[in-house]
Amino acid sequence: MPPPSFLIKKHTRNIGLKLREIIKYYIIGFFLIYLIMCGIFFFYLTQIKTIDIDTNIPLYKLEDQFKEKKSFDDFKGRYLLVDFWFSECKPCIDEMKYFPELLKKYKSNLTILSLSIDNRDLTLKLLDKKPKPFEFIDSNNPNWIFQNDNLKENSYVKKLEINSFPTYLLFDKNGRLISSPSSGIAGVEYEIGGLLDMNLTIKSKQAFFIKFFGLIIPYTILFCVIIIIIKFLNRFKKNRNTDNIQP
Repeated sequence: MPPPSFLIKKHTRNIGLKLREIIKYYIIGFFLIYLIMCGIFFFYLTQIKTIDIDTNIPLYKLEDQFKEKKSFDDFKGRYLLVDFWFSECKPCIDEMKYFPELLKKYKSNLTILSLSIDNRDLTLKLLDKKPKPFEFIDSNNPNWIFQNDNLKENSYVKKLEINSFPTYLLFDKNGRLISSPSSGIAGVEYEIGGLLDMNLTIKSKQAFFIKFFGLIIPYTILFCVIIIIIKFLNRFKKNRNTDNIQP
């Protein structure tokens, strides 16, 4: 005798409720893991990278694009982001192209000093001609300073033992080194505006945030394994309880 229609409807409804419950936990679990990964990434971007904040920073006066000689100490009164780079460094350029927006965002609160290890003539040529991919450079902005480290005398790179590029130093308004973040943009936004003011960081690192969605494959496999284990344990528990009540 076939089961009554109301039992079939009840069974179908129960399956639908369980399925919705599983989907709900699946989505919540994935976004929790995604947010945790984004949080770890933000922490990595804003925290100390290679140079300790207690490092004794030299104050060499180097000539900029305006033919003025200045050291890090000459920019007190605003935050100073020092960017060690060179023209063939793709990661340097990828982040540097957001500097105009960063300067516009913080206006009189920020100066960026891009310190290249290239030959000075090459840097001046890039500033003057602005060939691809350097069209974004604003060489006439008094808050974006370009200098060159000659890697010989008065060398910040040698003195600070910098061996990876880009490397960033962030100084506060009193000229005190406060961090050497993995991202200059993230370091500035986090220090000046806090965690909720990091829109440019998200924009400049959006490729990394998109990559985190690749977690969905291993997460789905893990989620399915957990569901199977829970299902097996529930069935095992049910069978055990049935055995215990048998005479």
